Amino acid sequence: PGGRDGGPEKWRARSEYDGRRGGAGVGADLGVGVNEMLSNSELAAVDFIELHNPVIDPVEIGGWWISDSPENCQKFVIPPFTSILGGGYRIFDESHFNPGGGLGVNDFALSSAGDDVYLVEPSGGLPFRFVASQSFGCAPTGETLGRHFNSIGDPHFVLMDADTRGSANSAPRVGPAVISEIMCYPAPGGNQFIELENISGSPLNLWDPANPAMT
Repeated sequence: PGGRDGGPEKWRARSEYDGRRGGAGVGADLGVGVNEMLSNSELAAVDFIELHNPVIDPVEIGGWWISDSPENCQKFVIPPFTSILGGGYRIFDESHFNPGGGLGVNDFALSSAGDDVYLVEPSGGLPFRFVASQSFGCAPTGETLGRHFNSIGDPHFVLMDADTRGSANSAPRVGPAVISEIMCYPAPGGNQFIELENISGSPLNLWDPANPAMT
């Protein structure tokens, strides 16, 4: 009340599929969310998506959909009578959403270069609301991405320090290279710069040995 609606921080995607024109929405869903995932797996590991229920009561998710595409939300249908206990976790991996190894019409795997995950509650065979959606960037081989809350409670999806599937997330991974200083507005005649620091105790190559031209 009394605020302006123009600021981007005041806007979010609506939970209801196709919106609710002329009526109040259900608001942000604070229940089941995408909590952790592995998007760059290496055999014999497979990609996985972990859902977390942060509330006290169990949540029935049987019949809900998981997809990597808003154009086809129904790629994987969670089996009936599937629930997540209060404070609990539920993991789905490629044996669930990519059973044919990409040959099935609805098979999907997560892209190591970055992708999206959608958790949708249907009604009458049609999408009803987006329970959760998560965009993420590229990830190194074998490292998971997960939800981390900053000091004011805003969630961010970042690289995790450890794979903690089925339990509370670890702290975010920091380093071994960090941005330690930035010059945005140099004095006249000066240059902008970005300084990198290696916070590990070992030398760090900033090039790919398999492709030395890519420095």
